[in-house]
Amino acid sequence: MEALSSISTISFFQQVFFNGLTVGNLNSAIENWWIENNSILPEYQRIQQQHFYISLDEFQELLSKSSYELACSYCRITEEQFLALIQAGQVQTKRFRTWGTSFEVDCCEPRAGYTRYNVTVCCYWCNNAKTDEFSSTEFQPVAQALSLVWKQRLAKVNHSQ
Repeated sequence: MEALSSISTISFFQQVFFNGLTVGNLNSAIENWWIENNSILPEYQRIQQQHFYISLDEFQELLSKSSYELACSYCRITEEQFLALIQAGQVQTKRFRTWGTSFEVDCCEPRAGYTRYNVTVCCYWCNNAKTDEFSSTEFQPVAQALSLVWKQRLAKVNHSQ
């Protein structure tokens, strides 16, 4: 089985993007790349199958444990506080149609996958800032800073009411 080559993949995308091709051209180029590199498909599938996922029951259990006071595991903003900020216009994002209006599920340790004891509920901003780079422990200073900003904004909302 041919090993995955990140260099060939990078050079492929450099060739496509630096030649100013359209989205249609890019789609055709990707389809052709898969046809030409069909031998590595089993390797991609093997890598994808290594990621572990929680079942629907485990997911529902995660949310039901938090339902009494749904809060971000990192910055600790509650759902009620978050909705108050949105209603007061204190949350500024261009993505309200698709992101940022509800809590999300995050992997505490990014490389361990979505397993039962490695997932937590968090706000969009913490999940976005944490990315797949930081463990939950490493992310704590950033979460504390986000918490401070949310508290300041909540104070403005509470003061204006």
